[in-house]
Amino acid sequence: MSIHDDNRKALFEKNTYKSWQTPWCFFNLFNKKYKFEWDMAASKWNRLCKKYVTKKDDALNITWPENTSIWCNPPYDSRTLKYWLERGWDAARRGSDVVYLLHGRIDTIWFHEWAIRGTIGIVRGRLKFLYHGKVQSSAPFPSVVVIYRPKHVQIYNEHGIPNRPDTFIIDLRGRFKKFPRVIKRFPR
Repeated sequence: MSIHDDNRKALFEKNTYKSWQTPWCFFNLFNKKYKFEWDMAASKWNRLCKKYVTKKDDALNITWPENTSIWCNPPYDSRTLKYWLERGWDAARRGSDVVYLLHGRIDTIWFHEWAIRGTIGIVRGRLKFLYHGKVQSSAPFPSVVVIYRPKHVQIYNEHGIPNRPDTFIIDLRGRFKKFPRVIKRFPR
């Protein structure tokens, strides 16, 4: 039996829009601060907010809400993530706070062109997503959180990417650490 003969292989499929859900404990770490009103990539079964957009509603072809807080855990298809991030950037330009949970593919074009514009949270450890309401084994890939806020758009428009916002590390136990942190030298 291969190590991939379990439900983890479904994490790599493109049509898992309705099945996979962000772990509630992880979502709540950010919901405490942002008090999300919208889930932009959800289904009736895995939504995390009262207001949500389904695959049928097609979040990539609608205008995202302005002056609100948005959660988005889009399908992990690297060919379309650029468009998801563009939509969130536009919503941030119009006053919304947008928080994404994405796979940590930092070598991709979408990451270098779009994710780098916001605050980046590196998830320490591997998340355990829910599949049909049941917790699964750890994801076979790292995760990152990308946050777009109106101030990020302003900074980017004025200064470009070199002056991008902060980066932080998220411990799966709910601890946040600013990055870069002070590195203590070893005694000589």
